[in-house]
Amino acid sequence: LILESYSQELGMNGFEDVKKNLNNNYQMLEHIQGIYEFALLDTCNRIEVLLVASGNETIITIVKKIMGFDDSCYLYRGRVAFEHSCKVIAGVHSQTSGEYHIVSQFKSSINKATNQKFCGNILRSWLDSILNISKKIRDGFSEIINVMEIEEQSIDYAENYFSQISNSTAIVIGTGNIGRIIVNKLAKKVKHIVWIYHKHKPKNTDCSNIEFCSLAEMTKYFSVANLVISAVSTNDYIINEEHQRYFSNTHSTLIIDLGMPKNVSSNIANNNLKIITLNKLKGRITKDLESLKKINSWADEVITKNKDVYDKFANNIKCRYTGK
Repeated sequence: LILESYSQELGMNGFEDVKKNLNNNYQMLEHIQGIYEFALLDTCNRIEVLLVASGNETIITIVKKIMGFDDSCYLYRGRVAFEHSCKVIAGVHSQTSGEYHIVSQFKSSINKATNQKFCGNILRSWLDSILNISKKIRDGFSEIINVMEIEEQSIDYAENYFSQISNSTAIVIGTGNIGRIIVNKLAKKVKHIVWIYHKHKPKNTDCSNIEFCSLAEMTKYFSVANLVISAVSTNDYIINEEHQRYFSNTHSTLIIDLGMPKNVSSNIANNNLKIITLNKLKGRITKDLESLKKINSWADEVITKNKDVYDKFANNIKCRYTGK
């Protein structure tokens, strides 16, 4: 079973509220009789609960209530759930069609649930079964759309915003995969980068224009920043109203907030501080209806050609638990 909700269904405020309590709520599923395995897929615009469970309505109602979905969600079962996951991991349903981060996010979700003893052989087998199909779907995207990852979108927006980005000083907050990729790409385009870390200072890079700074001391660089990109996973604002006074009054600063929930309070925006959220950034990518139809049609074609993969998966599970 898959229970899915996303930002368009819950609204951005409702979606952020659900995400703030997500990890604590989701761990409560361990105590529901009839749920045998489960994992959580949490992305910037989507929340999915993957369940190996009795499919009765009581369990589904309880899970929706615990997760804060109420009726703002979709339910997929069996083969339909399998095909849905193939499309999700291929990036068919992503805000940026074909983006690759969803693959690592899905793998990370299964690994995390396994370490927490919530996920066992069935969900791991589920992941293994769909990875190959989702890759085949993704391989056909290049002929249909131009896939642009969130790091590229951020830098592309900044380059269009500044007349000469090469003269800019940039602050990048976050040392995860997205933050690291942005730093590596941005270092070739700007004059100076201040890379903000929380606990662990990133390893030295080969770029001489990168400087490291702890989160506690980042405000001393705000006055010289032309560009700030924040990509941190947190329930609290990294930049709030208290930080506004540290920014320059003589030049504008562009802040790109890639956090979900948001890393930057919208209340700090003024004539010199422009904030672009993840939702606004992804909204720049035009999805024409014809391309979306082609993407879905191609995905359906690949899934149909590989329908025996689900049959083998289902038969293996049946044999494991019934001996037939």
